[in-house]
Amino acid sequence: MSSDIDRALYIFSISDDLYITFGLFVIIITTIGNLCNCFVFLCIPPLNKHPNALFLISTSIGSLLFINTGLWTIIIRILTGIDYMNRSLFWCKTNAWLTYSGGCFSFMCNCFAVIAVANIKKLWSELEQTEQ
Repeated sequence: MSSDIDRALYIFSISDDLYITFGLFVIIITTIGNLCNCFVFLCIPPLNKHPNALFLISTSIGSLLFINTGLWTIIIRILTGIDYMNRSLFWCKTNAWLTYSGGCFSFMCNCFAVIAVANIKKLWSELEQTEQ
């Protein structure tokens, strides 16, 4: 019986190591990428004037919320042993809300950007046809 418990604990320790290693990697890479995306679309004038710039900036902000709130709580729990999700009902609900709303917001802004691109292409083709 103790070998089953030891095996289960070993599997849990492997999952914790994977969360720390890959979770921190994902947080670092996505944070850098999303901040660069925001910086590019805010500071470069031709991209700043693009109709979809606001949607793409909003997508980056939603992605930052989704990744950071979702992974940091797990990594803090693994590193410190303190589970804030069990200690505070407010933090548990806030974390769940920020994670899911950030993901949905990011996806929604991506959808709006795609719809806007399709409408721009349609208007452009109509303009080309009227010129002929």
